[in-house]
Amino acid sequence: MKLFFVLSLYILVLKCAAAVNDTVTMSILYRNDKKESKTYSIKIELFQEQFPMTVKNFKGFCQGIEIPYGGGVSTFSYLNTVFHRIIDGFVVQGGDVLSMDGRGSVSALPEYNWRSFPDEKNQIEISEEYPERKHKKGVIAMANSGPDSNGCQWYIVLSDTSCSHLDGKHTVFGEVVEGMDDVMKMSVDHDESAKKEERPKIVEIKVTEAAKGENKMDL
Repeated sequence: MKLFFVLSLYILVLKCAAAVNDTVTMSILYRNDKKESKTYSIKIELFQEQFPMTVKNFKGFCQGIEIPYGGGVSTFSYLNTVFHRIIDGFVVQGGDVLSMDGRGSVSALPEYNWRSFPDEKNQIEISEEYPERKHKKGVIAMANSGPDSNGCQWYIVLSDTSCSHLDGKHTVFGEVVEGMDDVMKMSVDHDESAKKEERPKIVEIKVTEAAKGENKMDL
């Protein structure tokens, strides 16, 4: 039994070490507490092998995707969207490509007719293949209104303890690996009362796929 556990742990370490994940780099424009405009960059590592559907959806909006909408076809992207929900010590939430205020929901997945898609299960179970994914500081997770209601909105967790009640209820599909200090500053300098034009805005997006290289969107 002990030998089996050691072997399983060894396999997990090897797979984690060998995995090369896609990344997304976002430039974010915001005003600090002195009303000075600043731009900073965050780099997000995506867990595409563990959560392929969720990462496909996220990357679709990062790269821009054409979706049937309002009787025609429109391009939707995270570019120029704002972080509409900022709660210090809890989360920074954005990704509403429709209304930028938290009311909009659409997916980048044609197989779900561009509508809500399911949660990807078993994320908090340790397996031979993947580590558990819980709500700790810096992780990226899908916002939803209940089970299997994922769309375009996502959030960054600001604390190791404040979001533990969300474990297993929201798919944790990535993690900020660079720029988290700036995210923390942004959460202090802003709150939900800020006007839409004053909220932190994504002004550039670079998607780097492990096998293909960089893809960039900017103003």
